[in-house]
Amino acid sequence: MTMRRAVEVRSTRRGITLTEILIAIMILGIGLVSLATLFPIGLLRLREAQRYSRTAFLSQSVGADLTSRGLLSKTRFLNPNLCPWYSAFYYPTYGGFDPWIQDTPTPLSTVSDWSGNATPANAGAYRGTGGMGAKYANNQVTVNGLSAIPGPGLPVAYDPLWWYQQGIVPDPSNGVEFRFGDGTSLGLSDSSGGDSASLPSVCGLQRLTDLTQTTYDPILKTYLYSDYNANMILSTFVSPEDVLWQETEGVYQDYQNPTAPVSPLSTPSPVIPDLVNNNPAFVDKDGNHDLAMANGVAVTNDWRYTCMFVGQQSDSYNGRIFDGDVVVFENRPFGLETLNNTLTGTSTTHVAGERVVQAVFGYGTNLVQVGTMNDGNNTVVGVPLGSNNAILLLWPSGTPDLEIKTGSWVADVTYERRQLVAQSRFQYAGSPPPPPAQRCFWYQIQRVTAPADTAGTPYATFGNGRYALVYTNTNLRAKTLWDVTNMVPYHVNAALVSPFVIGVAPRTIVVP
Repeated sequence: MTMRRAVEVRSTRRGITLTEILIAIMILGIGLVSLATLFPIGLLRLREAQRYSRTAFLSQSVGADLTSRGLLSKTRFLNPNLCPWYSAFYYPTYGGFDPWIQDTPTPLSTVSDWSGNATPANAGAYRGTGGMGAKYANNQVTVNGLSAIPGPGLPVAYDPLWWYQQGIVPDPSNGVEFRFGDGTSLGLSDSSGGDSASLPSVCGLQRLTDLTQTTYDPILKTYLYSDYNANMILSTFVSPEDVLWQETEGVYQDYQNPTAPVSPLSTPSPVIPDLVNNNPAFVDKDGNHDLAMANGVAVTNDWRYTCMFVGQQSDSYNGRIFDGDVVVFENRPFGLETLNNTLTGTSTTHVAGERVVQAVFGYGTNLVQVGTMNDGNNTVVGVPLGSNNAILLLWPSGTPDLEIKTGSWVADVTYERRQLVAQSRFQYAGSPPPPPAQRCFWYQIQRVTAPADTAGTPYATFGNGRYALVYTNTNLRAKTLWDVTNMVPYHVNAALVSPFVIGVAPRTIVVP
């Protein structure tokens, strides 16, 4: 009898192990996470692209409006019916002043007019012909010990939109100026330049406006200037909204069936404004087509993006050419805000969105001598060798840290409004030429360090506070002067940090 042995057959296929499943899940998870990160990055890139495009659009638009509308024309600022706050109405002794080449003095109790009440040490900064008031417009000789100075005019912030939002106008005679980049509330002391009051050069630029409609009240004997030229302001300094148009007049696409032939519909799209001329909503009470209304909904401005012009007269003897920057803001706040110090229990008030801090432009310890100051002490001053992109920002402990990051903007708003102090604090005998005592230079930040305390070396010299080092993507146009002997900054500089500034575009304006 033959016995057959069973043959065991083994299959070559086997199942997936748990380890393989876990590895596959891990790989899939990594892929999904990587894919998910692309969405917020894409949104950030879209937002940056929108900011860049809006900055380019607004800077071109504002530059064209300033030129075509002649908004910077000197005749507007010197017209007492348009701008009485710059005229002889407030400054009868000297016949008013030209804010593009003159500044009001520091508000001291002994000052009654821009010239310092015949006290040269209190006189406001000035440039060129007319720098001693309209009364001396054709006089370039010395007046009260002061003489006209050639060169560019004073930098100013032309900001009619801010004044429009406040419903007031500047009144230098009463100290109501709300200057751009004003750091006088920082409580800093600066003993350089022979200033007996030790006031630092952080006074801020004049914030100007000329877009008002003023009338003179013969009973009150004063100018009424509450009626602003709103149309001019809103059409120039506020971005228009992105308008979506319907198709050709009277012809609408069927949005329920996009493949259907284009034909007239009884009603247009409910989500797109009907901005066609044959719509009855466009006919005003006089029977004219009104493009400002569509289906009862007004076309408004997009307040997300607004702008201003910061610049100066290119030549103090030529009032037709201006050099400066169109500054574009995103979600800019208007009004005033309070900054509280939790350590001291004190508070300061400044224009919202315009925080000013102490700054050292060109921070470094390897100094090279540039000259000798005319301050009575013949102080030898220098600037750091290299450090062409480094800025040291300083602010008091107990106050919120600066909101600053890569891509944001910082402005050098060092500004001295007293003429003689400007000469003694910033002018030295040497080379290269000294930095201007009144300036507004914008820099975009390329890198920034995390905020830290100044208690550690080498920042303990700056006292009890906080600091951050930022590096700009362009070289600094002016550096802080250092006392070479004592290895400390010779004077105090100011920087404006605003997280709402998203673009700065240089522009040259030529008015008719």
